[in-house]
Amino acid sequence: MGMSASQCRLLSLTARMNDLEHQAQSISNSKMRLATRSEEASREYSEALKKDKLVMLTGVSQNGKTYTDATAHLLTTYNAISATESQRLLKDSSGKLIVSSGMGKAYDTSKGVLADYLKICKVETDPTATNYDKSKVEWYTNIYDAIGKNGYNSPGDEYLKDSEWLYEQFESGNLYLSKWNSSGGEEADGGFEDVSWETGDTSLQKENDDSELAKAEAEYNVKTASIQTQDKKFDLSLTNINTEHTALQTEYDSVKKVIDKNVETTFKIFNA
Repeated sequence: MGMSASQCRLLSLTARMNDLEHQAQSISNSKMRLATRSEEASREYSEALKKDKLVMLTGVSQNGKTYTDATAHLLTTYNAISATESQRLLKDSSGKLIVSSGMGKAYDTSKGVLADYLKICKVETDPTATNYDKSKVEWYTNIYDAIGKNGYNSPGDEYLKDSEWLYEQFESGNLYLSKWNSSGGEEADGGFEDVSWETGDTSLQKENDDSELAKAEAEYNVKTASIQTQDKKFDLSLTNINTEHTALQTEYDSVKKVIDKNVETTFKIFNA
C-alpha cells in the first residue's frame, strides 16, 4: 500500500471512528433520558398506589353495605341519600356555606324572606298539602338560616358533583364538615356541630381508588413496554457500533504500522 493511499485510508478510518464515537455518545445520552422516563413512570405508578378516595354509605341490604363516591351534592342535597341521615353542611375555610348556584340565587332572590325562599326552592309549606314534607321544610330552613348567619359560596355546580374535587378540598383543608345533632345547639334542642370528615362521620370512609389504580397500571405498562423496546434498540445499535469500531481500530492499527514502517524505511534511505 503506497504512503499516500495509506494516509488517506488512515484519515478515513479516523473520521469513521470519530463518527461512531459520536453516535455511541448520542445513544448513551438517549439511554439516560430513557432511564429518567422509567423513574418518572415508576414514581407516578407509586403515587397512584397511594391514592385514596372518599366514599359514603348509601344503602344497607341483605347483600351488604353499598358505598358511593362522596360528592358535595350527595352530602348536602335533600333526598340524595336516605331520609334517616342527619343533615350535613359544607363550609369553606372562611366559614361560608357551600351551596349550588341555584340555592344561592334562591337566597338572594328571597331578600331575607324565608317563605319566599322556600317557595323558590319548591318546598311545600302547607301541612294540609299532599306533598307536604316536614323534614324537607326543616332541611331547607336550616340551610337558609346557615346562609344568613355565615354567608355562602358557590364554587360551581360541576365541582359539587365531582368526588375527586371534594376529597382534594377536604385533604387540603379548604372545606369543613358540619353535621346536625338533634341534642346540640345552644339550648340543646338541635344544631349543627363541626366534625372531622375523616373520623366524625361514620358514613364516610376512605378507600383505595381502584379505578385510578387500574388506569395508572395500564399507563405504566404501556410506558414501560415502550421504554424497554427503545432501550433494546439502543443496546443493539451500541453493539453494532462497538463491533464496527473494533474492526476499524484493528485496521487503523494495521495501516498505522504500515505508515510507520514506510517512514522508517524512508529515513534509512536518506540517512544512508
